[in-house]
Amino acid sequence: MAVKSTSFDPDYISLPGETLEEILEEKGIKKISFSKKTGISQKDINEIIHGKAPITPDKAQKFELVLGTPASFWNNREKKYREILAKLDEAERMENWYEWAKNFDLSELKRRKIIPLSSDKTTIVRAVLCFFGIVAPTEFENVWLNPLVAYRQSDRYEPNPYILASWLREGENAANSIKCSSYDKNKFKQALSKIRALSMNLTKQLDDKILEISFEAGVIILFVREYKVMATSGASYWIRPDKPVIQLTLRFKKIDQIWFSLFHEAGHIIKEHCKKDRILEYDGKIKDDKEKEADRFAANFLIPPSNYRTFVSKRNFDKTSIINFSNSIEIAPGIVLGRLQHDKHIVWNTSLNNLKTSIEWG
Repeated sequence: MAVKSTSFDPDYISLPGETLEEILEEKGIKKISFSKKTGISQKDINEIIHGKAPITPDKAQKFELVLGTPASFWNNREKKYREILAKLDEAERMENWYEWAKNFDLSELKRRKIIPLSSDKTTIVRAVLCFFGIVAPTEFENVWLNPLVAYRQSDRYEPNPYILASWLREGENAANSIKCSSYDKNKFKQALSKIRALSMNLTKQLDDKILEISFEAGVIILFVREYKVMATSGASYWIRPDKPVIQLTLRFKKIDQIWFSLFHEAGHIIKEHCKKDRILEYDGKIKDDKEKEADRFAANFLIPPSNYRTFVSKRNFDKTSIINFSNSIEIAPGIVLGRLQHDKHIVWNTSLNNLKTSIEWG
């Protein structure tokens, strides 16, 4: 979402009361006389002249009768003054919030055309607030520091909440612009079976096919490029009661990693883990029950447990055996290899890794 620059830098701000005072002087009307003719106290007139009180619509009508200047002139003058005053006040607040905005990767946000290419502090802060749909840093803490999201992240990095929030918001904005059917759990399970089968026939349009299948079941699957120093591979959340989202990065290129991340997040959607709870998960760290359940869902959906147990019991993990087993359950050999490596039946550094297809997403 590109944001246009809307910086405001007036040279000065003129009080509507100054205009009133000038007209009174031009017409030779004393303030005491003006007070008697309008029925407005001298105190109120002085407060208007010095900007301590506004020119209200009823006073504007009285000014028109006495001075001949249209009430619309006074109403517009007051409105413009208040708008300028508000903008100046906002600009001051924005500049004070620039240190907060520096928590984000501003250069990356500019590169993605999320915020404008500008060095003006007010413009940058305003664009960041618009991107997140909030009015102040305090709202960011309330809405984004603890987002309603379950996500997978490597334990090599401590999660940066500002970077993670940027990635999530980018996906959320994209999801909000997508129209799809209302969520149907049974249709989504059927869709996952179709997506699982796609691993056998990889094409350049694979990601489009995945999106098309998932949309029909009411689930939005998005691929959003990761930010620097961000090891998150996926997230699942609901932007509406009938609109769940699975958001994946382009961090992993190998089919076993991508498919497991996708089906892990699908598990969170199917089990409705992320509808009410905030679930945080880091690879390599202790997982709670919901994360373990999502892992089991992904593992069992991709490779049927009974078939897997039979295959493993034979203890024959050469290339031909893996390919034959994969064909028998209609899934890519690289996914089977990844499971065998995860379960420590095969070492990670093996010549068999050429079974893992690399995927370039559109």
